[in-house]
Amino acid sequence: MTPRDIAILTLAPASASAALSFALYAAHHASLAAAAIATGQLVLLYNLYLYTGEIEDRDTRVMER
Repeated sequence: MTPRDIAILTLAPASASAALSFALYAAHHASLAAAAIATGQLVLLYNLYLYTGEIEDRDTRVMER
């Protein structure tokens, strides 16, 4: 067995493990990012709902005068 073969056999499992760790890390952060984006969208929609309600209330008050 040559030193090159030993290096390949030693480093291949480590690089595969590192690749798997990175993939899991990326997937975890992607899911966190997706959750944050979804939460942000819900907050924006809720604020839009409140804002349009305020506009309708203002329009109603103007029409009542």
